[in-house]
Amino acid sequence: MRRTQASPLHTSARDAGPEQIDRRESDPSPVPRPPSPRPAEIVVLPTKQAVADALADRTATALRAALAREPRVTLCLTGGSTPAPAYERLAAADGIEWARVHLFWGDERCV
Repeated sequence: MRRTQASPLHTSARDAGPEQIDRRESDPSPVPRPPSPRPAEIVVLPTKQAVADALADRTATALRAALAREPRVTLCLTGGSTPAPAYERLAAADGIEWARVHLFWGDERCV
């Protein structure tokens, strides 16, 4: 099995070149591979509030960087009460032009 990374400019397997698609043994159809910008990082924090603060700070930093490069950006948020403290802090973050941010709700459950 050969796996290569697709360019972020390709929107479908039809648009990707042969060197930029994943051909899985179980499914011979081409599948575009999303870019993988960096390896995963595990962070352990002492409290729920520390987790909420870190999530809000990292998200705000990523949004500011994206807004510096792009006219509009997207952010997919999960629902429920668990992320609410992080969202409250994120909403109050400085330097984010919310009018340029498209928000979407996602659900990790198979519903």
